[in-house]
Amino acid sequence: MLLVGARAQAPDAPFRVTVNLVQVDAVVTDSRGEQVTDLNGADFEVLQDGKPQRVTRCTYIVTGRPAAPARSAPPLVQGPLPPVRVAREQVQRTIALVVDDLGLQYENVEPIRRALNKFIDEQIQPGDMVAILRTGNNIGAVQQFTSDKRKLHAAADRVQWYWQSRTGFAIAGEAAGGSELDTIRRLTFVASGLRQLPGHKSIVLFAETDVIPLVARGLSQGDATMAVQRATEQLIDMTSRASVAIYTIDARGMPHGLPEAGGAVVGLNDAAQESMRYLSRSTGGLYLGGMTSDLSIPLGQALADQQGYYLLAYTPDLSTFDQRTGRRFFHKLTVRVKRPGLSVRSHAGFLGRQDLEKPPAAPGSASTVLASLASPFGSPDIEVGMTSVFFSGDKEKSSVTTLVNINAGDLTFRDGADGLHETSGDIALIAFGDNGDIAGRTTVTFHARLNEPQYKHALSNGFLHIFQSPVKKPGPYDVRVAVRDKASGKVGTAGAFLEVPELKKERMVLSGILLQTAMPAGQTADPGQDLRGGTALRIFHAGETVTYGYQVLNPKLDKATKRPNVEARVRLYRDGKEFFAGKPALVEVTPGAQRVLAGGNLKIGPDLPPGEYVLEVAANDLLAEAKNGTATQYIDFRVVP
Repeated sequence: MLLVGARAQAPDAPFRVTVNLVQVDAVVTDSRGEQVTDLNGADFEVLQDGKPQRVTRCTYIVTGRPAAPARSAPPLVQGPLPPVRVAREQVQRTIALVVDDLGLQYENVEPIRRALNKFIDEQIQPGDMVAILRTGNNIGAVQQFTSDKRKLHAAADRVQWYWQSRTGFAIAGEAAGGSELDTIRRLTFVASGLRQLPGHKSIVLFAETDVIPLVARGLSQGDATMAVQRATEQLIDMTSRASVAIYTIDARGMPHGLPEAGGAVVGLNDAAQESMRYLSRSTGGLYLGGMTSDLSIPLGQALADQQGYYLLAYTPDLSTFDQRTGRRFFHKLTVRVKRPGLSVRSHAGFLGRQDLEKPPAAPGSASTVLASLASPFGSPDIEVGMTSVFFSGDKEKSSVTTLVNINAGDLTFRDGADGLHETSGDIALIAFGDNGDIAGRTTVTFHARLNEPQYKHALSNGFLHIFQSPVKKPGPYDVRVAVRDKASGKVGTAGAFLEVPELKKERMVLSGILLQTAMPAGQTADPGQDLRGGTALRIFHAGETVTYGYQVLNPKLDKATKRPNVEARVRLYRDGKEFFAGKPALVEVTPGAQRVLAGGNLKIGPDLPPGEYVLEVAANDLLAEAKNGTATQYIDFRVVP
C-alpha cells in the first residue's frame, strides 16, 4: 500500500503510545546535512525490537523557519524592555537550555554564560519560549519558560561553578548530589515539563563529563549500575513521549585537538563525548562538540536544525504491553530510510506503557489554579494587573511589595436580600526563585458586600490588594498571582519579574520603582489609597501627572559631612527608542542616610501617543568607585487616550 506523505503544522504533543498506535518522529537529512521533506510512508522502515512494523501514516510536521542569523549590531536599548506576550498558539519553538553544572569545570563557566547571553540578544525569534536551567539546582521546568529577555539574562548570569559537582571538592559524587544519575533524572524532569508545552521542543545540553555511563549504553554490566541504566531508559522514553530532541554541546570547546582542513577535530574522542553522542543519537538530536571555542556557534546550529520532522505511526503487537504483570519493558526503535544517500535520526525506544487520557480538571479547582500559576501562558479569564517591587526596610530587612488589581467586571456578583452586591474568591501568590524553586507562597480569600455606589466604583476601578513578602536572599524572582472567582470557577493570572540586590556588598543599588497618579494636596502618596488601581495596573491617561518613587540604597557617605552625594537621571523609551532624557539632578538626602527616598513627577503630555512606555532611573554615586557607583532600574507602563 502506497502511503502519501502529508504536511502539517506542529501539534502540541505528537508522540502517542496506545494498544492501537505508536507514533515516532524522525528527521531525514541529505549528504549536506539539509533536511529532506518530500518523503512518504513507503520510503521508511520502522523496526520495534528488530521486528519490522507496517507504517500506517506518514506526516511531515513543519515546526518553523530556521534560526535568524546573528546580528552584529547591538540592541538599541541596553536594558530590559517589556516583553511581548506570546500566546500558546503563536509558539513555534520551545527550547530548554540546560547547563550540567553537576559536572562543569570552573574555566568553562564563562564561555557558557557568553554563549547564552549572545543567544538571548541575537538569536531568539518571535514565537520562541526559552528556559535556562542548571542541573545543580532544583529545576522547576514548566514555570521557567518565557519570552522575557530580562528573565533569561538573569538566568544566564546565574550560571556558575558548582563546588559540590563531580569536578569540584566532592569526595564522592553520589554523596554530594553530583552523580550522573542526578543529571539523568533532572533531564527527565525537564522533558516531562516540556511535554505540556507547545511548539517544536528541544533540550540543548552543555556538558563535559560522562553524562550516560558505559553501562547505560550497553557496553558493560553490573548490578551496582542498573539504576543508571533504568534511569537512562526512562529519559529516552520521556523524550519520545514529549517529542523532545536533545542536542549536546561539549562545554570544553576545543580543549584537546586541532582542526583538520574539513573542520573535523583530531584527538577529541573520550568517554564524555561518546556519552554525549549516545544521548543525542538516542533522542533524535545532534552532538555539536569540539568545533570551536565560541559555544554560541554550535548553539545556533542546534536551533537551525529545528525546522521540522516526520511523524510515523504503526500499530504495535499486543506483546508490547505486559498486561499480566504490568512491568514496563524497554522496546528499541529503529527507523531506516530507503532512499539512497539519506540519513535519519529518531528516538531509540520507549517503555511499554500506554498514554492514558486524563479527565480535565474542574474549572476553578486547586489543580487548575496551580497549573495557571506554573504555566508560562497563564489564564486570561479574569483581567488581573500587578506590580511587584523590592524595598529595603530597617535593619537590612528586605521585602517585596506586590499590588494586585482585579477587574470587578470579570467577577460574579449576586444580589443579596439587603440590596447589596456580593462576590467572593481567592488570590494565590507564588514567587519562583533561582532555577524555578518556590521561594514563597500565600493565599487569601476575599469577600465583598457593596452598596450601589461602591459597586459602580468597583466596576470602574477594580479591587486593589497589597501583599508584603519578606525576602530571604538576593537574586532574580518571578512573582505570579492567580485570582479565582468562587461562583464561576474562572481564573485570571498575572506575573512580574524583579531582581533583589545584594545589600551587604559595599555598592549602591536602587529599589524597585512605584508609579501612581499624583495625590491631591494634603494627601499622602500611599499605594493602599490608590483605589483606582493605577499603581498596580500602571495605566495612565494622556495629560495626567504621574508620581514615581524609589529608594537609593548603600550610597557612600562623605567622611566630613556624613552625607551621600548621588545624582539621578530619568529617561523615557517608546518602541525601544529613547525619546526623552532628563538632566542629571542631585538626590536630596539627610545626614547619615543609607536608605534614601527619592522620586519626582512625570507629566504625560496631552498629545503623547497611546502605547507601551519604559521609565528608566539611572543613579550615579559621585563618592564611590566607578564599579560600585552606578545603578539602574526600569518599569514599564501604558498610556491610553
